[in-house]
Amino acid sequence: MKASSNPVLGIDASRVSTARAGIDNYVHHLLPGLVRAWREGGGEVVIFSADPEVATHVDPPVRVLSGGGRGWTQARLAGAAKRARLDVYFSPIPVLPVLAPMPCPSVVTVQDLLEFRPRWWYFRRLIGHALRRSAAVICISQATEQDVAVAFPDSAEKLVVVRLAADAALFHEASAGEAEADREAGRALLGRLGSEERPILAVGTIQPRKNYHRLIEAYARVLREGQSLPPLLIVGQRGWQFEGVVDLPRKLEIEGRVLFAGHLEDAEVALLMRASLLLAAVSTGEGFGLPLVEAVYSALPLLASDIPPFREVAGNAALFVNPLSVDGIAAGLSRLVHDDAKRRELVDVG
Repeated sequence: MKASSNPVLGIDASRVSTARAGIDNYVHHLLPGLVRAWREGGGEVVIFSADPEVATHVDPPVRVLSGGGRGWTQARLAGAAKRARLDVYFSPIPVLPVLAPMPCPSVVTVQDLLEFRPRWWYFRRLIGHALRRSAAVICISQATEQDVAVAFPDSAEKLVVVRLAADAALFHEASAGEAEADREAGRALLGRLGSEERPILAVGTIQPRKNYHRLIEAYARVLREGQSLPPLLIVGQRGWQFEGVVDLPRKLEIEGRVLFAGHLEDAEVALLMRASLLLAAVSTGEGFGLPLVEAVYSALPLLASDIPPFREVAGNAALFVNPLSVDGIAAGLSRLVHDDAKRRELVDVG
């Protein structure tokens, strides 16, 4: 590693896509502050990405080097880091080259281990290698830190918890001066998405662990009991095994009551949080739970899974339910929709 009075930080943004979610959002929102902080310390920054526009929101501009695509991390990353004369490398995922060691200290991030579990026999070795080679390992919650410490006890001393945060410029209560215009904008957006009422909002990519199938079944159960509910609006791109979720409202004969908005920009999600009745986040597993924080910033009541990351994030500002119980989710939906006082209490606590 070279000695330098202007240390160079390399940031891997090779996975950031146009329809940002999860890790994409993590990197996108981290870039401006991380670049600014490193520069204030006298350093230089380069970003690796296949998209030269990936850092257009960083001011002043930062250099973007080609990176990403098939085989990027294992076949080309170490060489690119050496050519860029990096002093430190930052990755939003816990993967580093196996055969070619990095020419500088590396800091990797663990969002959670859930996505790796289906192929744990493979990823356990790959992640273990990265954690051993890393100078530090960022975990986005205490719950994730505990999971990593159990799975990789030799790395426990390297783990550092750095929680996520909402963008307060977007996620906030409407001020008195902007309240009416904000309501009008919210109604217009809801109308475009097919809702004329303040909906029950759910945010996240459609994939199994988001537990949308139980949420929709619970929603249908409350309707079958004769109770009134506003529409259920699900915001998020279609991930893996989405077909059953998208088709479920038709099977349950509640088409038109469950709306799928697809991917929306951050500003639109923020507007929806101010225009909705409550946020339903009933995942079976998460690394953190950023929509919960964004909802609290937006004064939106929370119905949340009783899982460790959500307890850590929401504290007492949510009505917690068993994510494996359709009856429990249904009871939670019914209570928060019809109990104005409980919704106000959760907002006040948040």
